[in-house]
Amino acid sequence: MVQWLIVQLSIWALISTNFPLIPSIICIGWLLNIWHEQKLLLPVISEPCRYTDTGMLIAGIRQQRIEQVELSFAIWFVIFVGEHGKRQILWRDSCRDHTYRQLLVMEKRRRYHLR
Repeated sequence: MVQWLIVQLSIWALISTNFPLIPSIICIGWLLNIWHEQKLLLPVISEPCRYTDTGMLIAGIRQQRIEQVELSFAIWFVIFVGEHGKRQILWRDSCRDHTYRQLLVMEKRRRYHLR
C-alpha cells in the first residue's frame, strides 16, 4: 500500500509542477511500469467463492490452498495469499456484511487455533 501511495504522490508531483511535458510523460510511464511489474494492483475475487475453515478458497471450479490471509486492512479488504505467493483481494463491499464478518472470525480462529 505504501508503494502505491508513493507512486500516486510522484505522479501528482510531476503533474502539478512546472516540469516539462515530455519528460513528465516519460516519468509517469516509467512509474506506471514499475507499478505494474511489482503487482501493486492485485486481482480481485469477482466470482462467487467459498472459504473453508481448512484454508481452501473455492471459486467456481478452481480450488486454491491459502497460505496466509492478510487482515491488516480488514475494515476495507482482505488479501488472500495462496500457493506460490499468488495474491487476491476481496473487498468488503463485494459480499454481504454478515458473510464478511464470518470470514474474519473464521480466519482468526484458524490463525489462533481456536474452536
